[in-house]
Amino acid sequence: MGHDAGDELLSSVGSALKKNLRKEDTVGRLGGDEFAIILSEIKTPEDAKLVGEKVVSAMGQPFQLKSGIAQIGASVGAAIFPDHEVALDALVKKADSAMYKAKSKGKNNCVIGG
Repeated sequence: MGHDAGDELLSSVGSALKKNLRKEDTVGRLGGDEFAIILSEIKTPEDAKLVGEKVVSAMGQPFQLKSGIAQIGASVGAAIFPDHEVALDALVKKADSAMYKAKSKGKNNCVIGG
């Protein structure tokens, strides 16, 4: 579909993520097709799992672009501070590891803790 469609899709993904989060949560693009979400004050790992599953579901919906419809999926990995790690770099690595575990399950999955 071309670079313009890719840029439009990334923007649409960011908007869809924001729409599925609370005001106090943060979403940002890390690069390429990777996004990060920071959930403020979750109470349990199950809360993070519910949000991750909501994200997977939202990303499974068709995206209407100027050049046509794009169908994508998502693999979500999450790490919880301080349960999984306390240092920021280690926490991000733990979430990244969890994402790769989600991908290894066949994509469109969510894994908490890596």
